[in-house]
Amino acid sequence: MRLLTAISLASLLVSIAGVVLVLGLYVTEPWATGESTATDEATATIEATVVTEPTPTPFQHQALLSSSQVREILKSWVNSREGLQDMRANDCLSWQHTKVGMRYLQDAAKWWYMSDNSDRWIVTAAGNSCDGVQAWYIDDNTGKVIP
Repeated sequence: MRLLTAISLASLLVSIAGVVLVLGLYVTEPWATGESTATDEATATIEATVVTEPTPTPFQHQALLSSSQVREILKSWVNSREGLQDMRANDCLSWQHTKVGMRYLQDAAKWWYMSDNSDRWIVTAAGNSCDGVQAWYIDDNTGKVIP
């Protein structure tokens, strides 16, 4: 009886090992049925997203300063030490009130935001005291006047 039990146990273990081996080989092989699973679709979507190149869209700068802020920056600058040392600004961009002693912007001074993605305003002035059309720039991010 013991011999029969030992043979039965041995054959049971061999059968279980055979089933595990067959299932192991079958599961590690990819399914070739043509059916896709949710994981396969998700992987395909991720791969498609990674492979496709994004459509380039140019970054469009927008003015941070308003026109009235530019006017106030210019008024302050023409009366600053840097503005007073700029002879073009003294002759062309501003005029001095003799009684008050302050400099004011010329009416002929115009400014607008440049649309070339440079983040700058251009300030132009022309007139009798100007040597042609004169230009200054204002950095839209810092408000600094660039003579």
